[in-house]
Amino acid sequence: MRPDPKQIEIGMLPSIPWASRSQLPDCPAVYFALSDTDELLYIGRTISLKFRWRRGFHHKEDVLRGKCHKLAWLQLKPESLHETEQGFIRHYSPFLNHKLPKNILKVRTQQLPPVTCFRCGYNWQPVRLYPRQCANPFCKSDRWNDPTVEWQARERGQPLN
Repeated sequence: MRPDPKQIEIGMLPSIPWASRSQLPDCPAVYFALSDTDELLYIGRTISLKFRWRRGFHHKEDVLRGKCHKLAWLQLKPESLHETEQGFIRHYSPFLNHKLPKNILKVRTQQLPPVTCFRCGYNWQPVRLYPRQCANPFCKSDRWNDPTVEWQARERGQPLN
């Protein structure tokens, strides 16, 4: 039997500050990312809470950094994780659990310089990482000016090829 989201007070669950997430217990759980005003930002499930939240590993860490102040969890048996997580998501409907079109929610973790394709001349602004091919859907070349390589060469005083 899975827990009823209406009967569980998330604020009363065990929790830990965001900065101390490396001290989470190693247990299967449904977890809740909360803001400083205890607004529910994200709900997830994991077999190992400690492993899931180790630094740099969680897929939503970039979005939650700076917004999440506390992680709370409900320890459960592994076989009931999925149903319980879905029940909480349906009940609370946190913003970050909804899939949005990629052109609406773009998270810039760093400002990257624009790149130009050598083959077609298409210019584009990478959002998070430099892609493996041209952003022009008709080109798909794997050669473009890599601003990081150019900048490093200039810093060392090396000529560009």
